[in-house]
Amino acid sequence: MESVNYSEFRQNLANYLNKVEDDRIPIVVSRSNGRKVVVMSFDDYQTNEATLHLMSSQENIRVLSEAIAELEDGGGVEVEIEVGGC
Repeated sequence: MESVNYSEFRQNLANYLNKVEDDRIPIVVSRSNGRKVVVMSFDDYQTNEATLHLMSSQENIRVLSEAIAELEDGGGVEVEIEVGGC
């Protein structure tokens, strides 16, 4: 994860935002008061939020773990999903 100070980030905002989106690597921006923020792509943010939701309860974790174990043991059914128009 890259880290830059606020002044550098502000002066090169467009470049850093492009880098975050293109390289899919968050950037830590350090502020003069010692506080930090993380800039990340919206897609990565949504993925992280979905993962946090899935792991938000012990029941979800149990169900996901069982499903993974079943797939690793050869269980499950392969389904082709059509992407695109109706």
